[in-house]
Amino acid sequence: MNQIKEVVLFPFDNYNIPFRHGLQLELIKAKRYEGNPVIVPSKPNGADSSAIAYYGTVIEIDGNLHLWYLGKGNAENSQLRICYAISKDGFHWEKPELGSVEYNGNKCNNLVDLDWQGKAMSCCVLYEPEDTDRRFKIFCEIESEAIRNQGCVAFSDDGLRWKQSPLNPVTHIRIEPTGLVKRNGCYYIVGQNAGIDRAFQKRVLIVSASYDFEHWTSAVSMGFRRDDLPPRPVILDYQKGKQVHLGAGLWDRGNTLIGLYGQWNARTETGDRRELRMDIGLLISNDALHYYEPIPDFKIIDTSEEGWSEKNPYGDPPRFAHGQGIVNLGDKTITYYSIWGRGGDNSIRAA
Repeated sequence: MNQIKEVVLFPFDNYNIPFRHGLQLELIKAKRYEGNPVIVPSKPNGADSSAIAYYGTVIEIDGNLHLWYLGKGNAENSQLRICYAISKDGFHWEKPELGSVEYNGNKCNNLVDLDWQGKAMSCCVLYEPEDTDRRFKIFCEIESEAIRNQGCVAFSDDGLRWKQSPLNPVTHIRIEPTGLVKRNGCYYIVGQNAGIDRAFQKRVLIVSASYDFEHWTSAVSMGFRRDDLPPRPVILDYQKGKQVHLGAGLWDRGNTLIGLYGQWNARTETGDRRELRMDIGLLISNDALHYYEPIPDFKIIDTSEEGWSEKNPYGDPPRFAHGQGIVNLGDKTITYYSIWGRGGDNSIRAA
């Protein structure tokens, strides 16, 4: 029997509300925060002074919002590492000096105490207050000499000082994740198949499962895809056409999961990624394994409204990147995104 804490009935969820008559479904795009960006690089010698990428998590705990994101400093051999910020209203963020990790000769930075000995490509965080010593769990895609786009996990009682699992890497598959959820005693990590061994001709949404957070299934559920299958004409080049970028960042509403994913829209006549456009789309799941769009190709956050093509010094089309973090504050529902690609790795934004 499914154990759920709440039931939320969305009119666009045709699983929980399967019947309708005389109605046409329409969705409204998210409105950008006028004060964007909400996270910007720190002082010149800061841990995120060179680059910032969302690919992280926002969690509300006791009236505060906690953000884990990726940052890169300007020190020699600096790599993407996990940074931390906190907010009351979701728009104004503070980067506390945690004093845990030495960087550029001091510990006055917001780096969490978690060194993967490589580059962190994502940080999906889950909060379980009833698990005393492991209240916070993190699943990261790591890229190093020994680990190639595989999942690694760690545990913490405060979300700042972490202990890595001795079983890392915990996935045999290569995965680029943005979604993490626990339902009915089972953990699900949601991401995109990664690397040249991606096992699909295109980028698709895949799901791996675990009951202890350290032993994950090698087989995956293919939860959602956008590319054509026979008898429709198939484009084999994995850089071309419509695909799914980084799976989906999830919002667990009990009976329903809301997901935000990257709509990889590349031209079919060229594999040049400089021609790529990427909006944020909306997904629904009722079992954490299978996902669908209420309206196919609907853009919940539309890049054309960002004005990025004019601002980008390289002339690239607009492209967004996402993580996991949708929160209700007062009369607002807030989520976060960043800009993907050259010249855009310098902020996190809200909508």
